[in-house]
Amino acid sequence: MKPIQKAVIPIAGYGTRLFPATKAVPKALFPIIAQDGIAKPVIQLIIEEALSAGVEAVCIVAQPQQVDPITDYFSGTVADAILEKAELAVQADRLVEIGQRLHFAIQEKPEGFGHAIYCARDFAAGESVMILLGDHLYISESEPSCAKQLVDVYSQVGQSVTSLDLCPESEL
Repeated sequence: MKPIQKAVIPIAGYGTRLFPATKAVPKALFPIIAQDGIAKPVIQLIIEEALSAGVEAVCIVAQPQQVDPITDYFSGTVADAILEKAELAVQADRLVEIGQRLHFAIQEKPEGFGHAIYCARDFAAGESVMILLGDHLYISESEPSCAKQLVDVYSQVGQSVTSLDLCPESEL
C-alpha cells in the first residue's frame, strides 16, 4: 500500500459566518497566532499540518478569485527589508517551500463539500488523499501531529480513516 502523499483542502466557501471580515480578508488568509508564536494565515497552518504527516503535494480547492491571493502569499515576493532580517528570511523561505508544493483545483461556485472533493479528482489521480477542511484547525498538544496520527492509522488498516474528538455538550 502506497503511503498518503497528497492532501486536498477545500476553501471555496463564501465565508458567510465570518462576514463582513471576509469582505476584506479571505477566510483562508485570516491570521492566527500559531503554537510557535508566529502569526500565520489559517491555510498555512493547515498545510503545515499536512506536511508534518509526510504529505508532499497539496491541492487547494478554491473559487477562481481565491487563487491569486494565496499564490501571492506563498510566493518569494517580499520586501528587501524583510529579507535583511535572518529570522524573517527563514519564514519567507518557508513560504516559498510551501508554495512549490501547492496545486489548485477550481470550484466555480460552492456546491458543497462532496463537489469540492470531486473537483480535485485530477490531482488525486486515483491515489488515496488526506482531506483537511479549510476552516478547521488541527492541533495536537503532543507528538505526533493530528494528521500524522491519521496517516499512521491509515497505514495500519489500509482504508479510509476519520478522526473525531469527543467534547462535553456544554462546549458545543
